[in-house]
Amino acid sequence: MKLTLTPTSPVGTVVHGTVYVDTDSAFPDVMGSELIGIPYSYTVG
Repeated sequence: MKLTLTPTSPVGTVVHGTVYVDTDSAFPDVMGSELIGIPYSYTVG
């Protein structure tokens, strides 16, 4: 799996958040399960 975060904020802005990794379900009415939340932080440059 590859994830690319493309900043839209001005240079020098500190961006942070959490990327959540979930399972998928074969059934349309059944939700998947959250496996992990991965925190991230970067400065736009």
